[in-house]
Amino acid sequence: MKWNVVTDSSCDLIPSDYRSDVIELSSVPFAISVGVRGYTDDEQLDIEEMLRDMEQEKTASYTSCPAPGAWLEQFEKADRTFAITISSQLSGSMNSALTARDLALEADPDKKIAVLDSRSTGPELVLCVREIERLAREGVGFDEAVNHANAFLDKTKVIFALSSFDNLIKNGRMHKMAGFLAKALGMWGHRQRKRRGPDRRRGQDARPGAHRSRACRVHEGVRVLGRQRCHQPLRQPCCCPGS
Repeated sequence: MKWNVVTDSSCDLIPSDYRSDVIELSSVPFAISVGVRGYTDDEQLDIEEMLRDMEQEKTASYTSCPAPGAWLEQFEKADRTFAITISSQLSGSMNSALTARDLALEADPDKKIAVLDSRSTGPELVLCVREIERLAREGVGFDEAVNHANAFLDKTKVIFALSSFDNLIKNGRMHKMAGFLAKALGMWGHRQRKRRGPDRRRGQDARPGAHRSRACRVHEGVRVLGRQRCHQPLRQPCCCPGS
């Protein structure tokens, strides 16, 4: 029996392109608001069109996390499910998944559903999916695999780099002159985010919409480079040395 693995759309993997004989991969999308226009961050998203709209829009763009109903629909499909979310410090996606898990278990207490906080985004969710697939192929039990997956996610950290200050200016967090000078001088901001911490957002996420960026993750000293569909245009994960 295949394990059900569900991610939110911060994960780089496209479920329709992913083939596995031991896991079934699916994704629940973020909603993206750019002015009066709304986008769904699924496989049909026209990223170039959305980025053009973001450039032209004078107000800040933002995303909203998947609703519990979207998670619940995926949880109902199998008896054993892993849900992997973008960092709970960046989004309410994990809270939404936990709500859906409670609803699913209320309806069917025999199900097993593990909700994992990646404490990251993009490529790191990919690594976790592949680790779960490896564990399933080796015949590891579900509960043991949950422990392994959580330990796996503890081994990495994430560094965000700011290549664009536009949305910070639009939402009033950065003075226009400071943003103009930073852009003119080609400056990048960067921040290392600690991996653990309380969930700070529910419902609407204070982040602009998705785009593709080059991302580099470090896991056990190995640099992992991938294409990221990232919900953080202002905090793009950057290539970083092993640490």
